[in-house]
Amino acid sequence: MPLLSAVIISVLFVSIIDEDALLKILDLPILVVLDEAYIEFSGIPSRMAWVKKHENLIVLRTFSKRAALAGLRVGYGAFPLSIIEYLWRAKQPYNVSVAAEVAACAALENPAYLEKVKVALVQERERLYKLLKEMPFLNPYPSYSNFILCGVTCGMDAKKLKEDLAKMGVMIRHYSNKELKGYVRVSVGKPEHTDVLIDCLRRLS
Repeated sequence: MPLLSAVIISVLFVSIIDEDALLKILDLPILVVLDEAYIEFSGIPSRMAWVKKHENLIVLRTFSKRAALAGLRVGYGAFPLSIIEYLWRAKQPYNVSVAAEVAACAALENPAYLEKVKVALVQERERLYKLLKEMPFLNPYPSYSNFILCGVTCGMDAKKLKEDLAKMGVMIRHYSNKELKGYVRVSVGKPEHTDVLIDCLRRLS
């Protein structure tokens, strides 16, 4: 494979990329890293098989989201053969822990359960999105993941909103960095979790 530019494009499936746009990017002399951490929640197929056709494409996947194994830090990826040699040189001497390996294998042995949980979560995500749109001080964005990003409007402070909800026993995430200042992130949970959150938000209206 010819030497590629040092520029790496990482495309997150928090938002999705059009197939034609991705093909145009892959035509460039750069290494493209496609992060499919949330692919199961997006409703579109994985591009992992594309690695066989594109020498400059890497696709990364994780057990953190779909299988809820975030604390075990176990994931995998598809890499062109020409890059594997260099990955082995940079690889740390140890693999994932025994606990992570056992948990990942258990997840792979229960695909029907994982699919059932995913379908329920996506359904609840749509319900949560509609309810958040009813809040006068929130501007939720359509989601392809297991959380919903919301702009905090009407003069309400995002950090204070997080703190007020925390006092009620509800935890959400707010951002202080420049790009996402004024936004909060709401994770999708069970229907009863949604109900408690919405009740608290209505009390803050």
